[in-house]
Amino acid sequence: MFIRKCKSVIALLLLTALVCSSLQIPVFAALTDDYMLISSETESEESECSTEFNEFDEPIEEAAPELEPVMDSTDVLMGSARELESEYSTNAVITLSLDTSATVTITSGGRKEVRFTAPADGTYKFESSNRGSLDPTAYIAATGGSVIDDDSGESLNYKFQQTLTAGQTFTYYSGVYNNSTNANGSYTVTVVALTTTYTIIKNSPINGSFSGPSSGVTGSVIPITIQPHPGYSIGSVIVTRSDTGASVAVCGSGNSRTFTMPASSVTVRVSFTVSPSYSITKIAPTNGSFSVPTSGVSGRMITITIHPNPGYTVGSVIITRNDTGASIAVSGTGIGLYGTIIILRLCTINIMHDLQ
Repeated sequence: MFIRKCKSVIALLLLTALVCSSLQIPVFAALTDDYMLISSETESEESECSTEFNEFDEPIEEAAPELEPVMDSTDVLMGSARELESEYSTNAVITLSLDTSATVTITSGGRKEVRFTAPADGTYKFESSNRGSLDPTAYIAATGGSVIDDDSGESLNYKFQQTLTAGQTFTYYSGVYNNSTNANGSYTVTVVALTTTYTIIKNSPINGSFSGPSSGVTGSVIPITIQPHPGYSIGSVIVTRSDTGASVAVCGSGNSRTFTMPASSVTVRVSFTVSPSYSITKIAPTNGSFSVPTSGVSGRMITITIHPNPGYTVGSVIITRNDTGASIAVSGTGIGLYGTIIILRLCTINIMHDLQ
């Protein structure tokens, strides 16, 4: 009987030890009503491995440790691509302007991004300076990609053309031949307009009009035809560049003017002024009479009405300028409404009648 009870106690102790071990609770604490009597040394040792409890004797769960982010294959590939790109290019972008050189600095064979925005429709030439063994080369892409040009320019520099529309941005990459990692140095690049078409803006004047093309190619001669209204003359003809506001030289005189199209859109402004009025002096004829206004506006047509006396016909009509004595052309024939003249300055009209 005693042996049976001992076996039961031993089995209970073993079961208790097993449970306490799984719960990390001291065996003696589990067998007593007050496990707080355990020595401080035992508590210290247990605090390193035992489960913590709150005031309600409930186990406090430990926070899960933070995990390091794991890079997937996509991250690895993108990182490699960025490293590869940085090997051949930099973040600095070279922006080109017409007829202005820009410096390209090459380090270990890297490529530099070059951009140009066309100011107008046309064909543009891109060219690098000659740097001998550095051998500048133009590429399509920052890494890899086809060569746009290598040695079309003088010696070992590149040169190529590109047709662009107004506002279009063209990008290429300037480097060295075969991306030689031993290449270090600098060279310049430029862009010039070859055949560029620019817009011609025309104002709408009052007291007259003018005509001309609505666009022109750089370097071409642009004609302007001007027509004042009666009683008005040309005041001014002004052509200005749209990019800088600078004046463009205008050639010609009278109603026909020309200018040379610059590498920029232009605005053409024509103004008109009231023509000056000049007096008309009449010499009274014999054997007849004629009527004409006593004054006329420069550029305006003047009508002369002639009345020969009975038995006489119109012999001659002579009009001369009072300032130079030069003759003024007369048109028309017959009796009555004789024709018209153009009054340019003070003039004298002398009409003679002949016998029939």
